[in-house]
Amino acid sequence: MKKDKQQIIAEVLNFQVTTSILDHVSDLVWVKDINGRYNAVSESFNKLFGLAKDYIIGKTIHDFRPGSLDDAINDQRVIRSRETTVSQKSQRLPDGKIKFFEVRKSPIYDIQGEVSGIVAIGRDITEIMRQQEYLHYLGYHDILTKLYNRNYFEQLPEKLRGEKVQKVGILICDIDGLKLVNDTMGHVAGDERLKNAADILARAVGDCGELARIGGDEFAIVVPNASQTAVDEIIHRMKWMLGQENCACDTFPLNISFGVAIGDLENKDFFSMVKEADNAMYRDKMLHSESTRNSMVKTILKMLAMKDYIMEGHADRMQGYVAAIGKAEGLSESRINDLRLLAEFHDIGKIGIPENLLKKPGPLTAEEAGLMHRHPEIGYHLSKSIPELTPIADWILKHHEWWDGTGYPLGLKGTNIPIEARIVHIADAFDAMTHNRPYRKALSYNNAINELQKGVGTQFDPSLVGIFLSLLQKGAISA
Repeated sequence: MKKDKQQIIAEVLNFQVTTSILDHVSDLVWVKDINGRYNAVSESFNKLFGLAKDYIIGKTIHDFRPGSLDDAINDQRVIRSRETTVSQKSQRLPDGKIKFFEVRKSPIYDIQGEVSGIVAIGRDITEIMRQQEYLHYLGYHDILTKLYNRNYFEQLPEKLRGEKVQKVGILICDIDGLKLVNDTMGHVAGDERLKNAADILARAVGDCGELARIGGDEFAIVVPNASQTAVDEIIHRMKWMLGQENCACDTFPLNISFGVAIGDLENKDFFSMVKEADNAMYRDKMLHSESTRNSMVKTILKMLAMKDYIMEGHADRMQGYVAAIGKAEGLSESRINDLRLLAEFHDIGKIGIPENLLKKPGPLTAEEAGLMHRHPEIGYHLSKSIPELTPIADWILKHHEWWDGTGYPLGLKGTNIPIEARIVHIADAFDAMTHNRPYRKALSYNNAINELQKGVGTQFDPSLVGIFLSLLQKGAISA
């Protein structure tokens, strides 16, 4: 049938409108005839595939990109079924990147109602797909260590059944002293410790089994078809690598307690074996807790000696000062011995303060001062974890409190501050003033006494300062 003028004008206008729309849509749009030749494509389609405008018109997909996006669903199926189809397809682009698309195809009908082609819309869902993959990853992995998490671990019995695994070995591993590291060195250091432990365990296990972080400081290793020999080899590798790690480390040694259970899944429940291994791990922890503590005490003394002024006689002078004040105050010999211990370890919390801060030559910023003011709390947590220092933990916490209540960390006032903490505070201040520090030169003997007197009633206990100055004047103690 011959088209009249109005029909021709309408078709031209319709083509112009369609072309204009296709030049501005962000989704990929393409129109094909019944033979698979392109009648129109959006500009976004051209850009995606690096095609010149109108280059593809009249061609099929196989003329320029065999096996491309259009192959996800056979166009002929859409034509035959006369139904809209929706599919997802990945596509490698000319730049090598892979994108994901949701492709919706629908038939096009002519005026007689016959299918004359298809129209397709491709929506970029790459970001959505990656978010879904990441959420799935989060569901089964621990973000810090990149290992499997407890959720994955609890689904392992089903996986083992599906793989027809009968015998299994389970190791429950626990990092010793993680809370101490968090309390003293901070959670960043604690996280690094967790990652180091995870790395060691992962290398020890290798391809022999699966490793998951199932708690804050607890890991589980599951070895399918395990023999005692295979489990012992994993333990041997773990211990050897821990030894290597600790030889190269100058902070707290990394120790891992572990327990083992091996059994047949036909006769034993998986989680009963987990409990058995967990109980064995706690027995192991108790057996070497004494050596672990001794090792930590030695490390603490070494770190304190490196970070403080022990090598310059600070601890010895402090013990002399506090013992003399304590005796003059009428304290018992037992309390004076505790005072000596406090004098030696009052600044133990400084091992949790960055080295560059302790040795900064100039004044501290407000933020730096805030970090420095944490050392009594760090020292408190440290000493509470060491039985030999537990009796003085409270005094360590309070040795920077001021008589007028403006000290830290608790803002205690007057006699609410333990006398041991008040004594150490005076002795520490005087020793700091009369010896060189990174932030200033030592004051003269007389200037230090003047500074001490200025702090009477504000920073220091007036009565104890009087005793200290009297002892200095008598020559009972010397700076």
